[in-house]
Amino acid sequence: MHKNLAILFLSVIIISAVAIPMVQKQSVYNAQMKAHDQRIYAAQLQIKEKYRKIEKQLQEAKNKANPTKHDLWLIQHLEKTFKLLHKAVNPAPVPKRPWMALQQMETVMMLLLMALGFFIYWLKSQKTDKEHPVEAGFSSTRFRSSTEHDRVAQRTHWQVIKSGGANFKTHTLTQKTADLLCINASSQMQIFYLLFIIIGFNNVLFSYIAFFQTHGLQPALSNPLLFLQPLFTVGLTFVLVGLLIRFFYGSANFRFDKSLQQLKMGKQSVSFSALHALQILEETVGGSDSAVFKSYELNLVLKDGHRIHLMDHGHYAAFNHDAEQLAAFLALPIWQAGSA
Repeated sequence: MHKNLAILFLSVIIISAVAIPMVQKQSVYNAQMKAHDQRIYAAQLQIKEKYRKIEKQLQEAKNKANPTKHDLWLIQHLEKTFKLLHKAVNPAPVPKRPWMALQQMETVMMLLLMALGFFIYWLKSQKTDKEHPVEAGFSSTRFRSSTEHDRVAQRTHWQVIKSGGANFKTHTLTQKTADLLCINASSQMQIFYLLFIIIGFNNVLFSYIAFFQTHGLQPALSNPLLFLQPLFTVGLTFVLVGLLIRFFYGSANFRFDKSLQQLKMGKQSVSFSALHALQILEETVGGSDSAVFKSYELNLVLKDGHRIHLMDHGHYAAFNHDAEQLAAFLALPIWQAGSA
């Protein structure tokens, strides 16, 4: 419940931080456009008044019975002026101003993407909490085993392999078939890094639209360096951050194949006969300016004492469920500090 409130509160803060400046800019823009329209309206009134005077003078000059050379020159001069004022009084139709500027369209699109991402993330979090209630996670410890008389445990390190962690479910264990279990990035983690990537692409896309409006398509295509210029925006930074998050935290791909009796890790593989136990380590993350929470690391211990890092996150109920399911699948004990 507290986590959901925190997520909702954070979402409101982020959306407000973007929306409030946008509303302020829109208000300033509207005020400027109103003052601009008022100036144009006042100028048009002056032009119409002068137009009527010139029209009257021209008519009077043409009505003279015996016009002098000066009258003929005046008629010619007034006709030229009359034509210019006629165009000003009866201008060609002006295309309507777009109801929203390009920059504002980009901001609105970004807000919609963020809202959609947070909404989907919230739905996935609700589903995870429903499937793995905290009470069930803490009470299910049937595979815990003592390490007191285990020689492998005595030469195994008990420090975390990867420090830090997330307070949400970053990885999940999925049973594909009766003989196959996989550990992959959770849907929450996928939403997390995809949101960075999509928002970044949104910024790059609108940068290119503005670029083509200014320079046109042909000059941009004929000059590769000029064409790459809109790419180097803050949006590219978002894309790179999203890709880095995916690479370091969302690219885990472990396949436990019972039919082959092997653990597949990309191009590497480990035989089930080399596996000895599962290890759970607890770590306190955060402090001072950030919220403090517990993060749990699941490692696979080999018979030679070496460890393979499998997952690390702070949703204990889901974490413990996956650890127990993997222990049952591999017929391995679970080591955890303080367990019997």
